[in-house]
Order: sequence, then structure tokens, then C-alpha cells
Amino acid sequence: MVLSTFSAARLAGTPPAADQPVDPMAETKRINEELRKLHETPIGKKIADMENRFDATFEQFEKAREELREQFSQIQQTEAYRDYQKSRQAFENKRQTKWAMERKTMAEAARKLYAARHAELKKLSAKDTRGARQLGLDILTYPRVDGSTSTHPLSVIIASRVLGSPYEWMYPEPTGSPWRVRPDLPTNLYLFDTSDDPPRTDIEFTLTASRVVAKAAKAGQERLAIMINRLLAASSSTHDAYINLIEGKCDLNLTARPPSDDESTLARNKGIKIELRPIARDALVFIVNQRNPVKIIGRNQILQIYQGKLKSWAKFEGGPTNLIVALWRERNSGSRELFDALVTKSEELHEPRQRPDLFSNSMAGPFNRVTQEPHSLGYSVYYYEHYMALSPYTRTLGIDGVEPTAETISSGKYPYVTQVYAAYRANEPAESPTMKLLEWILSSEGQAIVRESGYIPVKSGIDWWHYP
Repeated sequence: MVLSTFSAARLAGTPPAADQPVDPMAETKRINEELRKLHETPIGKKIADMENRFDATFEQFEKAREELREQFSQIQQTEAYRDYQKSRQAFENKRQTKWAMERKTMAEAARKLYAARHAELKKLSAKDTRGARQLGLDILTYPRVDGSTSTHPLSVIIASRVLGSPYEWMYPEPTGSPWRVRPDLPTNLYLFDTSDDPPRTDIEFTLTASRVVAKAAKAGQERLAIMINRLLAASSSTHDAYINLIEGKCDLNLTARPPSDDESTLARNKGIKIELRPIARDALVFIVNQRNPVKIIGRNQILQIYQGKLKSWAKFEGGPTNLIVALWRERNSGSRELFDALVTKSEELHEPRQRPDLFSNSMAGPFNRVTQEPHSLGYSVYYYEHYMALSPYTRTLGIDGVEPTAETISSGKYPYVTQVYAAYRANEPAESPTMKLLEWILSSEGQAIVRESGYIPVKSGIDWWHYP
């Protein structure tokens, strides 16, 4: 490549001769010429053609939009439009009033049901936690704990009991389109701001899960509650918590499942070995609308439903003639990985990609859909369903004649029992705050706190699990 006189002189460390004109844009011109040649290559011409077609399509779209705007402007001048708008506003006002009343009814039903369950947990509250105090942890030395959505209450309760802060179950109201009502939560003590800025008007109906928040024991102790809620006991999600553990952004992950294949691969690629220790028991559960008369379902029938072989509730005793709407969770979510491990096992199933609305991208998703759609079938975990979902119009199905309860999960009689784990990096020092906290969680006192949260404690014989 031939360099300009200016460039050659510059590279040689000497200025160009005074009698030679200097082109200050010489290098830019050279690069532009190289770009022109690149555009003339076959791939360059093909891309240019696609860009031109895109521009033409966009111009057509803009033209069509302007024509529609003109038509709409003309309609707006008519009496029929004004009558339509008046009637529409009246219906929307009525809908807003009715939705507010229905939301209040749902919230009261949920609060009554779940507050009663939480009241039972309070009776199990451990009275003496001297072992927690002997750990000697404070807000500076307490490990960074992340975890699954369903383990968030456990994380907050453990941190609260160890650090000496009271906690409280909260009951936000359901929200939904087109009126976003801000949940009545102490956001100054909470993990994130629950408001939307700007407010969203296109969100779907959603049940806002019950949560545990640390509270200030008395005036002047708000900082401890803020630290617990915002940092020390923050649960991002099952998948994100594993990512954070692998990347060193958290020290301990209280998780609803072992790592997925994707997460295990990421850990290996980064040279991280993850250790798992069971700290509690949970279960995969299947939920239906309360109006659905079906009470019992078999394991093989569940598999056939998600295989697309069993399509109607009429196949069940007393079932309606409607088709079954089988709801899925996205891959790497906690309940989806449990579903694959416990229900489908090694069998590959094909999600209904032509119906993306069947995917529920949050733990509340299945409960939202089952509440609205009386013929749907969803899955979740027992703890979330029983203590967090605030879903008064859904219920669980018995599997092979066995209802999911604390007793059947503890005994293993319920067929879809699973473990809740504490995950940590294998190179964690034995005397670190992380390992001290974990050993305390596995002690009799720590297991009492696990039961206080609503989880079923593991039995005395605890197996080690190793994931590379």
C-alpha cells in the first residue's frame, strides 16, 4: 500500500517539506476509497440491495401510516366518533370501578388464606437462637446471599434471625391492565422500587406474591433492615443466582434446584466447582383453577398432557369437556428444570412454539393464567404455592392419589419431592462467614429457622452433592 507523502513523513518522524501541500484529510480519503471497494464486493452489493429494500419498505410504511392518520382525522370530526368515545369512556370508567372491587375481593381472600398459614408458622418460631448470636456476624461480615424467587423468604428470615432484626410477611394486592396500582410496601426498606416510571398501562393481570421484609426493631435501626432487604438477602432468580455465584457476586445461593446444564458448563469454563448441600425439602406441584372439578391426576397422565397425547379434561372422572391448556415455564427457571428432571426425565418434549403465550416468564405467571383460564394446568413448587403465591382461586392436584402437604413431602410419599440446596464455591475457606452460616443452617437451631420459614427441614442424614 502506497502511503501519502504526509503519512510517510510522519512515520519517519520528519515533517513534510515546506513546498509540498499538506492534505489534512488524506488518511480519511484513503479509508473511504477502501470502503468503496468493499461495497463493490458481492457481499457488499447484496447488503446494499437489502438496505435499499428496507428503506423502500419503510417509506411505504410511512406513507401508509400518513394515509391512516388522515382517515382517522376525518373520522374524529364525525358525530359517530364522539358518541363512540363517550360510550367507550363510560365502559372504561365502569371497568375501572369493577376491577377495583374485584381486586379488593381477591386481595382480601388471599390475605385471609395466606395470613392464616403464616400465623401457623409464627407458632413454630424458634425462641432461643443463641447459636445464631455466637456466629458473631454483622452487616459487614454477613455473606452475600442470593437465591431462587421461592427461597427469598427463607433468606430474609435467616438474615433477620442471625442479625437480630424482626421481619414481617407482606400482602400486596393483585395488579393488572389497564390500572397499575402500587403495592402497599415499605419501599424504603425493600429490595427494589415497586413503582413503574413511567407507569405501564399494557401489563397483564398479575398476582403479586407475598414476601418477607426485615423491619426496624425500633427507631434508629432502619439501616439494618435496609441492608438485609436490599443487599444481604436479595434473591434475583434461580438462574441468575447461579450466575452470580459463579462470577463471585454472591457467596451463598439458596436454590430450588441443582445447576442446569448451561450453568454447569459455565462453571466448568470458568474453572469453578460448585458444592451443594441440602438444607430443606420442597416439591413440584401442579395447579388448576378452583372451578375445575378434577382433583387427582396420575404421573403418566401429566406426561401425556405435555406430550400432547392427552388433550381434554373429559378423560378424567367428572372432568369438563374442555381442552387442557398446558402452561410451560421457560428453560433455566427453577420449576422448569424440576419439571424436566421429575416429570419428563430423559424424554425430550417440544414446547408449543406456535403459542408463546403459554410460556409464563415468572413464578406468578402460572397462577395468573390459571386464575383467569379455568381449563389450564400449570406447575410450580409447593413452597411458593402454599406461602407466597397469594392465589386464593387456584389449588393443587393430588398426584397418584397423594396431596402435596408438609407431611407427605417430609415422608417422601408425595412423588415429586425435591431438595432445596445451599450452593457455594468449592474453594470457600472452611472458617469463612459463608461456611459458618451454612453449618449453622444445618444445625438443629438452623433447621428450626428453616421450619419457621415454612420449608420442611431435611432429616439428620445429609448427603453431599458435587457438581463440577
